[in-house]
Amino acid sequence: MGFLKNTTSFSRFNVNPSSVLPEDYRRIFAANILRFSFREIDDQSDDAQSVGWVDIADPMNTDFKGEEFFKGDFITLGLRTDSRKVPSQALKDQFRKALKEKWSNGEPSLAKDQRIELKEAIKLQLLKRAIPSTKLCDFMWNTQTSEVYFSATSERDCLQFLGIFKETFGINLTQLFPYSIAQEIVSIDQHSHLDHLSPAVFTETPNKVQEMTGGSNMISLIQDKKFLGQEFLIWLWYRSQVDAGKISTTNPILELWIDNNIVLESAGNEGGKAEKVICCHGEMFEARGALSQGKKITKASFKMFLEENEYSFTLDGTWLNFKACKTPKIPIDKDDIDGTFFERVYLLQAVVKAITRLFEDFIKIRMTTKWPILIQEIKDWMAKE
Repeated sequence: MGFLKNTTSFSRFNVNPSSVLPEDYRRIFAANILRFSFREIDDQSDDAQSVGWVDIADPMNTDFKGEEFFKGDFITLGLRTDSRKVPSQALKDQFRKALKEKWSNGEPSLAKDQRIELKEAIKLQLLKRAIPSTKLCDFMWNTQTSEVYFSATSERDCLQFLGIFKETFGINLTQLFPYSIAQEIVSIDQHSHLDHLSPAVFTETPNKVQEMTGGSNMISLIQDKKFLGQEFLIWLWYRSQVDAGKISTTNPILELWIDNNIVLESAGNEGGKAEKVICCHGEMFEARGALSQGKKITKASFKMFLEENEYSFTLDGTWLNFKACKTPKIPIDKDDIDGTFFERVYLLQAVVKAITRLFEDFIKIRMTTKWPILIQEIKDWMAKE
């Protein structure tokens, strides 16, 4: 789902602060974009995959018409991935058939390395006959604010994007997650306080408190601090219920409600599988009960009303990525793609800004003495029938 669609999912990144755009970045980037543009898989090649940039308005066209990837202060491109795959059962059947033909012709049994060689040869033959599947994602980069949105949320897609982005532009991106967003909200003097926050306990008889690994690498940091996003989702849910959707302290015309479902998970025991609970409309009391038992919200769907526009989306607790983000419908004007793009950007940024402001409200409370009082209020609310 790309950014020209009315519904899209996306992750957010920031350009490394140490990266400085060269004065003639348009010329340099245009050349690099063409260099890493998409190329279709040749029918006779052994390639299983091809990845490259395409025009977001015409992703199946492999030729750029010009510098259509520059839109004002934005650079926006589609990332197209074509993949060919040999079905495992087809490979087994063809391999078995080839062995049977050899035996029927009186040929001796093949040694292990010969069988491996034959199987690889059959696999290449089948690969050349396979029809590629196509996957499309978009990104948009505001060169003035250093914000980058990428229309996918899976770890695999994001890692692939980070790699080709670095190759093309020579710039490192950092994926945003609750802790990094909080760092930008609070002052430098408060970073130490932020670092030492511990997960809140919403159970009366708490289980083992989440252990902090203390690792310095990014993966450890994301795992250590994911409780901030989970607690933010709890806070949003609680506030939307007790304040009848009017949860913003800075924007009185914003309304936010829980919509569709909430996903909660337990941490798992000694390497055991985590227990997942999905609660839909009519099951919210059960969801509150799961919270009181120590489960954490990992995803929650919301409906938001802002400036007379209605939005719906799902937030995940680990990254605060937006999934299935539906905005007011904007028809695609093929004669004015740039106009359509900027309208979509405006709507998507409105959603992001609204949630970021709410996260700012949450972080400010989270780092004060008001937080323990609020925890008790949430516990009381969870216990209500």
